[in-house]
Amino acid sequence: MTMVKTPQEIEAALSKELCYTKYAAKTLRPLRGGTANFVYHAQLHEPLPSGISEVLVKHGEGYVAANPDFALTTLRCEIESLSMRMLSNLPHVTSPGYDVSTPEMYYFDCNTNTQIHEYLPNAINLKDYALKHYQRPVSTEIKVQCIQLGEALGEWLRKFHIWGGEFDGGAQLQAPVMRNQVAWNSDMQALKKTLNYDQLLRMEQEFPGLLEDQRHVLQEIINMVAAERQDQSRLDVIHGDFWTGK
Repeated sequence: MTMVKTPQEIEAALSKELCYTKYAAKTLRPLRGGTANFVYHAQLHEPLPSGISEVLVKHGEGYVAANPDFALTTLRCEIESLSMRMLSNLPHVTSPGYDVSTPEMYYFDCNTNTQIHEYLPNAINLKDYALKHYQRPVSTEIKVQCIQLGEALGEWLRKFHIWGGEFDGGAQLQAPVMRNQVAWNSDMQALKKTLNYDQLLRMEQEFPGLLEDQRHVLQEIINMVAAERQDQSRLDVIHGDFWTGK
């Protein structure tokens, strides 16, 4: 069983780890958001050669940060770090007013499962941004901006799917290392199946009558997903964080 650490123990260990790197932190401030990992804003003792003085620190343990009783393999941290490094090679998508790209990852220690990422101040998720700035009635100018943003996001996501290993006539197009690495993480595949699909039937049992007449449809979907997991050639890489926010 994985030993659960207190927040103070984790912060102390991170400070000690980073003090031997160029990311030595004057302060570590916990950030909201995220479920599986511990995430912090770090103010560096010395700016990086690029002038950057703030970074995001992401640390994984063998359990879910938001629910320590929920065990979770740290293999996810290795796969995430590889994914981030490979995504840095994916070209930006630019349009009038928008630049779609992945934040840069600077550092990863596979022994401690600690990552250092580019820090984006004043970040906001798409849903909150839209609710704040796109009030009714929506002007023609705003509609044009929304269309441009949607097209830019859609173009980036399409490039990601092609790059990540879509198949064309049975031939993998790009990034075989990425695809194979993600496929290796069977524990997370099983977890996502449980949370996203198996739980549907549990919800139907918890709220009888709500989905009762659709139970056979839900079961067919679950069976389809289970069959797909048995045949790796039918699986594609998806972007788990490509969403609007809560």
